[in-house]
Amino acid sequence: MDISIITAQLVKEKVVSHYPNSVKALNGGTTSTIYLLDEQTL
Repeated sequence: MDISIITAQLVKEKVVSHYPNSVKALNGGTTSTIYLLDEQTL
């Protein structure tokens, strides 16, 4: 569980640097957005 949280934080940092517009979605706390971003990183 902790690993998923850490990865989520790393994904958020990458998104902020590459996709500033996605920050709003991340702030919403939508898990679906995190999964989509996680797939892109993979």
